[in-house]
Order: sequence, then structure tokens, then C-alpha cells
Amino acid sequence: MKYHAHIYFDQSSRATAVKVRSQLLESDIAAAEVFFLVDKPVLPHPQPMFEIHFEQAQYVALIDWLQKHRQSLSVLVHPEVHDQVAWQSDKAIWLGAELVLKPPAPADSATS
Repeated sequence: MKYHAHIYFDQSSRATAVKVRSQLLESDIAAAEVFFLVDKPVLPHPQPMFEIHFEQAQYVALIDWLQKHRQSLSVLVHPEVHDQVAWQSDKAIWLGAELVLKPPAPADSATS
């Protein structure tokens, strides 16, 4: 199973997000893919973010790393599924403050 982690920031915490992302890229954590910062909210996400895609085998190490290094940033971790309702359910975990996700536009309902 694959997972996604969304690390959220706003204008006042953007520098923190850049630092966390850089530290992750320089760490021993082998995240499959670490994406660039997206500086605007993209539905259903309520804030700008960057995203990490990773495998089940990396789950414990990556969650542990994020708990220690995320600083004040909120992080949503969910299995890779194409049903946004499912990944907002009990299969998802939050590190930090839980944000309210916005409902996707009908044409976007199959994306994560």
C-alpha cells in the first residue's frame, strides 16, 4: 500500500515548510517522492502544502521523522486512494492541528 503525507503551511510558516522539506530531502528517510511547495490551496486542501508519496515499508520511519521535525506544521497522512471521503476517515491520521478539508469540485472527485 502507498501513502501520501500533506504538510500544510501559510504565508507566515512558509519558511518553516521550506526548512522541513529540505531537512527531509537531506535525511536518511527514503521517501519515494517529495514534491515542491504549492503556494495556494488546491481542493480539498484548505492551505498551501507540499506532498510526500511513500510506501508502507517507510510508514513508521516517516511518521516518526515528521513528528519530530514538522515543528508547528499540520500534517495529514492517508493511504493512496481515489476516494477523498475515504482518506479523510479513520484511515487518515493528523500530526498537529487538524484542518478542515474542503469538499472537492465534482470534476475533481477522483484525485488526491
